[in-house]
Amino acid sequence: MKWPKRILFLAALVVVATMLGSGYVNSVARKQVESSASASLGVKTSLNTLRLGLFSSNCDIRGLSVSNPQGFSETPFLSLSSGRVAVALTSLLSDEIRIPELVLEDLSLNLEVTEAGANYETILDNVKKGNSGSNEDSEKRFVIDRFIMKSVHLKGSLLGEPFTDVTIPEIILEDVGSDTDGGVLLDQLTAMVVQALLVDVSVNPNVLAQMPTELLKGLQGDVGRLVDLKALDGVLDIPGLGALGQGGLESLIPEGNPLEKVGKEAGGLLKGILGK
Repeated sequence: MKWPKRILFLAALVVVATMLGSGYVNSVARKQVESSASASLGVKTSLNTLRLGLFSSNCDIRGLSVSNPQGFSETPFLSLSSGRVAVALTSLLSDEIRIPELVLEDLSLNLEVTEAGANYETILDNVKKGNSGSNEDSEKRFVIDRFIMKSVHLKGSLLGEPFTDVTIPEIILEDVGSDTDGGVLLDQLTAMVVQALLVDVSVNPNVLAQMPTELLKGLQGDVGRLVDLKALDGVLDIPGLGALGQGGLESLIPEGNPLEKVGKEAGGLLKGILGK
C-alpha cells in the first residue's frame, strides 16, 4: 500500500474510531442522566437522545420523560421535547463542568390531585429525602451561568377533571451552583430544576389566574414545606424568596387576585383531599 493510501486509511480509521467513541460517550452520558434523575426524583426517568458534538461545545437533548409517581395517571409528571447545552470545552476534563447556557424547550408539567394526594407532593418528598446514592467524590459537578426553560405547558387535574391549562413563556435560573464548593452534582441539579419549576409555577401570574385558591394554597404549602427556598434565592428571579418561611409563598399573591372568587364549596372539597 502506497503512503498516500496508508495515510488516508489511517485517517479513516481515526474518524471511525472517533465516531464510535462519541456514540459510546453519548450512551454513557444518557444513562447517567437517567440514573441520577430517577434516584433524585424517586420515579423512572428516561431520555431518548443525548448527543455531544464531535468538534463543538454543543450538546442536544431530546425526549426526556419523568414518570408520574405510583397511584397517579400514566401521563408523565414532566416531559421535555428538546434542549441544548453549551459547554465550555476546557472544563470537560475537570471535575467541574462549566455550562454558559442550558436551554430546555417545550416542557409539559402535569399536576394531579386525587383522593390519595398530589403527585407533586410525592415528587418533592422524594427529593427532600435525598436518597440519590451519589458518590460525591467521583462524580462531576456542574455550574450553569444561565438556565432557560421555554414554553412550559402546565396542565392540572382534580379527581380527573382539568382545572388549569396554561403556558408559561419562560422561566430563567441564573448562576446555578456558583455559590457551592465546586458546583452541584447531577442529581442535585435535577432536584433544583424541579423545585424551581414548582416554585415559579406556584407564584406565576399566568397560573394564578386559573388555579383554584385552595389548590394553589396546597401547592404553595407543599413547596414551602419541602423546598429550601434559601437555596433558590438569587437563582430564581423572585425578590425576597429566601426570606420566606413555610406558607410564605402565599404572600406573593397580589391583592385582588381573581382566585378569591372561587366558591367555598370547591375549596372545602380540596381541603378534604389535600388535608390542608
